[in-house]
Amino acid sequence: MEDDQLSRLLPKMEEMKSWNVSCLDTTYKDTFSYFAGWKLIPRVDKSGMFQLIVNLRTQGWRSKDAEMRRRNQLLSLVKDFNTTKIVHGEGETILLVSHVLECVAYSDLLRKEFTLEKRHTWKPKPVLISKPQVHHP
Repeated sequence: MEDDQLSRLLPKMEEMKSWNVSCLDTTYKDTFSYFAGWKLIPRVDKSGMFQLIVNLRTQGWRSKDAEMRRRNQLLSLVKDFNTTKIVHGEGETILLVSHVLECVAYSDLLRKEFTLEKRHTWKPKPVLISKPQVHHP
């Protein structure tokens, strides 16, 4: 609920004697508070999985050989990851994981050796913390 909607609703709720309304700051309990300050938040694809898209493309006339070496290096690195599925495509490998914390942890590790593409993300709205104005007649 937006702040302006809440500030219009609260005075009406206070008029109802059977309701006891009070505002609580519960941001510390917010599941997404872990992502506070992030510019992009991972989101699931249409199948409900988080995608880690690893770019394996290389330059040069032996790029296919180098790409296969990079793919094997990647597969060796992720052999103990809790992946749901691994999909190989042209110049990339997609790792599908089911939990956001796996997505975050694995991407932090993979980013040290590989280039990751970001296709499925949310751009968070800026958080404006304000106290609703309660008007008493």
